Amino acid sequence: MTAPVLSARAHWPVARAAALMLRSGFTALPVVDEQDRLLGLVTEGDVLADRLLTGGRMRHSVSEVMTVDVLTAPPQLDLAALTRRLVAGGRRVVPVVEHGRLVGIVTRHDLLGTAPDGS
Repeated sequence: MTAPVLSARAHWPVARAAALMLRSGFTALPVVDEQDRLLGLVTEGDVLADRLLTGGRMRHSVSEVMTVDVLTAPPQLDLAALTRRLVAGGRRVVPVVEHGRLVGIVTRHDLLGTAPDGS
């Protein structure tokens, strides 16, 4: 799990989230409110779709393009269960949420670096 997490705000322009993804090398950013409550996830695909809809100008806000049906995991979920969730859901990232607040994120890349026994 990666913590703290780089995240976006719903009111940001899509271009700002895209720039943060490019600088960080991440393919998705959790979208949180001022109390770090998870609101959604903005992905490279969301940004590209916005670029297509606006003729390359990315005029929308993150809240208009983000995915709101986000697969999450609690911090205590074991590695095997988390891996199954990620793979079965066809997801690249799983935000880790505790009491509604974003506390970390797990990516496919993170899981590739773990041993089969979870160590």
